[in-house]
Amino acid sequence: MKNRNRYLYKVWCLLALTCWGCNDFLDERSVNMVHPSTLDDMSLILFGDGYDNVNSRIYRDALLQSDILKPIETETNVAATESRDIYMWNDGMYSRAVLGKNIANANSVWYPFYQRILGCNVVLDYLDEMQGDTLTRESLRGEALALRSWIYLQLVNTFGKAWNQCDPATEPGVVLKLNSDVKYEFPFKNTVLEVYTRIEQDLLEANRLLEKHNREQNNRRIGHLAVKGMLSRIYLYEENWDESIKWADAVLAEKSALLNLNSVIDSVVVSTVANRDAVVDTLYKTEAVWSNYIALNNNGYEFSFKYAEIFGVLDFDEFKDYTDTLGMGIPESLHDLRLAGYFTRTANGYYCLTRSDGTKVEGIRTSELYLNRAEAYARKYADGDASAREKAIENLNELRKNRIIGREDLNDNPDLKDAEGLVAFCIDERMRELGGEINHRWCDLRRYGLQVTHQFELETATHDMTRQVLPVPEGVLEQNPSLLGN
Repeated sequence: MKNRNRYLYKVWCLLALTCWGCNDFLDERSVNMVHPSTLDDMSLILFGDGYDNVNSRIYRDALLQSDILKPIETETNVAATESRDIYMWNDGMYSRAVLGKNIANANSVWYPFYQRILGCNVVLDYLDEMQGDTLTRESLRGEALALRSWIYLQLVNTFGKAWNQCDPATEPGVVLKLNSDVKYEFPFKNTVLEVYTRIEQDLLEANRLLEKHNREQNNRRIGHLAVKGMLSRIYLYEENWDESIKWADAVLAEKSALLNLNSVIDSVVVSTVANRDAVVDTLYKTEAVWSNYIALNNNGYEFSFKYAEIFGVLDFDEFKDYTDTLGMGIPESLHDLRLAGYFTRTANGYYCLTRSDGTKVEGIRTSELYLNRAEAYARKYADGDASAREKAIENLNELRKNRIIGREDLNDNPDLKDAEGLVAFCIDERMRELGGEINHRWCDLRRYGLQVTHQFELETATHDMTRQVLPVPEGVLEQNPSLLGN
C-alpha cells in the first residue's frame, strides 16, 4: 500500500508538472483513480492518458505548413488570421500567442504529447506491482512500449529534420523521457538517431510481447499488427526498403482488406454530412489496423485546390460543381472516387477525411502498407532491381482498383516504365490516398525534399521542406533553457 500511495502521489505531481514545468494539463481521470492496484487500473490509465490527444495541436500545425490547406477568405477570417504566423512560417511563430498571454495554447503543440508519454511511462514503471495475470501484464507492457514509440515517431518527425535529409547522428531531435521519475530537470534534446534507435528497439520488443501475449482487442488499441505497420513506416522513412517491405508483408499477410469505394459511393457524389461521415467511418472500420480518433480544429482553413489537381481536376468550376451537387453522376474526367468519398464542401469550406464534428484519425491503415511496399519497390527499381517494378505496380493496382471507376492497369501506363516516373507516381498516390490524414503529407514533403509556397493576402513565402521543422514554443524554452542549446 505504501508503494501504491507513493505511486498515486507521483501521478499527481507528474500530471501537474507534465514534462518539466507545465501546470495546466492535470488529467482528472488519473487523479481520481483511487489506489490503483490491478492491471485493469493500469489499462485505464494507458487508455486515458496514453491514447488521449484532444489537446494537441501538433498535427494541426504540421497540416498548416504542408501544401494541403489554405486560408478561407483571409481578409475577414479571424481564425485564419490568428494562425497566420504558423501558416507563413514566420520567425517566432508561437511568440504572438505567448506575448498575448495565451501560453497554454502556444505550448499545446508540445506538452500534450509528453503528457501521453508520461502515461505510458507510469504504466511501464508500475506494471509489476499490479495484481493480474501474465497475459494481461505483458500485453500491456507491449502496448505501452508501442504507444510511446508512436508518440516519439510523431515528435521527432515534427521537431526534428527528416532522417534522410540530415546527419541523424548529430542532428537534434527531441527529448527522450523513458521513466516516470519526478525530477525538475533541464534535459537536452537527443539526436534524431538516438530517438529512432529507441523507437525501433521498443517496437521490436513490443512486437515480440504482443505476438506472444496476444489479447483480443478492438482496433482502438494497439496490437502486434499495428506495431508491424509502425515498423514498416519508420524503415520507409529511413530508406531501408527491404525492412519496410518485410513488415508491410507481415501485416498484409493477416489483414489485407481495402474498402472498395465503388460499393460505398455507387457513382453518386457524397456531399451531405451524413454520407461523408459514413464513408469516413466505413473506411477506417474496414482498413484500420489501429485508429485513434482525435479532435482537430482547423477552423479558418480548407484544403487547397492543389489537392484537387493531383486527381487530374484542372478546372475549379468543374470541381466546385462536382462537390456541391448531390445526386449527379460523377463526370467521366473525375473517375477517382476518393474525390467523392474523402472530400466534402460545407458552408465553411472544403475538407478531407474529416468527420462533421471535426474529428480526424491517427493510426495505421492497410492502404498505407500497400503504398509503403509500392514506394519501396519503386526505389529498389531505381537502384537497379529490374524485378521490383512489377511488384511496385502490383501494389498500386491493388489499391487503385478499390478507388477508381472502371478497370485500369498501370502496367500499360508508358510514364511508369522508367524508375523516375514510377517513383513520382508513388509520391502522388500517397498524396491522393494519405494527404488529408494527419501528418502524412508533412512527413512526405520533408523526406522527398519538395518545396511549398504559401500565400496570405499579399504575402508569399516559399520554403524548402528538407529543412522544415516546427520550432519548440517559446513558453517551453523559457521553462527548459537547455532546449535552446541544440
